Amino acid sequence: MKDTTDGGEPMVRKGLGVLIAQLACLKPLGLQELAMITNGSSFANKAAQLRSSGLNRITFSLDSLKPGTFRSITGSDKLSDVLDSIEAARSAGYPNIKVNAVIIRGRNDDEIVDLARFARRNSLTVRFIEFMPLDSGHIWDRKHLVSAAEIREKINSAFPIILKNMSRRGETAWRYGFADGSAGEIGLIAPVTNAFCGDCSRIRLTADGHIRTCLFSSEEYDVRGLLEAADREPKSPTLFVLLSQEKHPAIPLAPLHSSIPRGR
Repeated sequence: MKDTTDGGEPMVRKGLGVLIAQLACLKPLGLQELAMITNGSSFANKAAQLRSSGLNRITFSLDSLKPGTFRSITGSDKLSDVLDSIEAARSAGYPNIKVNAVIIRGRNDDEIVDLARFARRNSLTVRFIEFMPLDSGHIWDRKHLVSAAEIREKINSAFPIILKNMSRRGETAWRYGFADGSAGEIGLIAPVTNAFCGDCSRIRLTADGHIRTCLFSSEEYDVRGLLEAADREPKSPTLFVLLSQEKHPAIPLAPLHSSIPRGR
């Protein structure tokens, strides 16, 4: 069992270190890994503290290495802070540091090779993610999609890559190593053109105690209310098993809201 804390942005949560330490207490009960995904803008000064609290692995969102493009995509000028956070994670001893980059045609698809080079130079994993129909602003359009196959070809033309054995079994990404033996790894996540839904056993717990079986789903289950009503009796494992079985073979390609109104 693995737990990944993301958001939103988890670093804005007050008492995050305490939460990580509390989650780490679940390791004797079967939690194998405690991970977090962050935009990296404020991680640097907390890297060592969170590592000592029990955080095992860290992934950064980094869609561009160019200040102007970074600002255009994220709305912030904190590229240097993100790069500092990646270096702080390395200094704090986090293994297998990952970077997620969502590739959007006409925005940052000209940086695919640069991001692959970044993986090689810094001995980390860069995961290239297809632009998904997941936006509350309704900006998704198929014409902006750069397929994983196209991304792979662009990288392979500059730095030949080799698919790793058993890649993507139980994971979201196809994993590639560099043919020349260079450090670093390339991941390709293709939720639109080659969905991983059939292998997915993940469930998402929201900040207000609801569960979704899929990031793209608008259906939620009030697990907090269930636990409160049951006086915290051990009924949740059955619920989790049932929810994990409610998986679909592929995602819908119509734009969906990422923020679902709670009505409360």
